Amino acid sequence: MHDKFSEYLNGQLHNSAWAFFLGPFVQELLSHVSNEEMRSLARSAGIRAGREMPLPACDSLQQMEAAANDHWSRLGWGIVTFQEYSGHLSIEHRFAPLRATLGEPAMAWAAGFLEGVYQEWFTMLGAGRDLLVRQEGGADSYGGLVYRLAR
Repeated sequence: MHDKFSEYLNGQLHNSAWAFFLGPFVQELLSHVSNEEMRSLARSAGIRAGREMPLPACDSLQQMEAAANDHWSRLGWGIVTFQEYSGHLSIEHRFAPLRATLGEPAMAWAAGFLEGVYQEWFTMLGAGRDLLVRQEGGADSYGGLVYRLAR
């Protein structure tokens, strides 16, 4: 049963038209740059995307989460939850289409895109430059990623 669920969900997250373009494009880029450089490019692209798709002014973390989820819903890019802990904020993004569209090996660098988006959003809303968004662990089988905002 679990395999059918996984297959269905990944099919929903996969976009063949974009995979047709992105697959060869990414392979060409990776023939010229390392995974580390590619991750840096993905993070920078995410920062740019965050600037181009800013969040409205938010008075609470809950409002910020709702505004982010409005953007992700329109794009079909999953959902995010923010959870405060002592000393850091956890950012859990579920059902991102990155893994389903680009494949598991791409997650070594592609997760940098969302890292950059969240970095820019938190910076724009006043988090300051001392707080950094960094990925924690790898992606789950449904494109789930966890990030941490901390010093």
